[in-house]
Amino acid sequence: MLPVGDELIQYDSIAVNTIVRNKTGEVRSCDILFNENLEEFNNEYLKYTSEVAPPARTETFRRTAWS
Repeated sequence: MLPVGDELIQYDSIAVNTIVRNKTGEVRSCDILFNENLEEFNNEYLKYTSEVAPPARTETFRRTAWS
């Protein structure tokens, strides 16, 4: 139950709004369904935030004449 004005409202489900920054510096938002099982919530968090703001790719270095 959550307070709304002077009343308490029971919701079927709630989500955690997460703000993430992608590799170009833009800010994105991602809603993750709340789960009392923290391991499951963490798995969902990692899954969805990586889709919204994928981790930077490992850069490959060009081979030079002396390497």
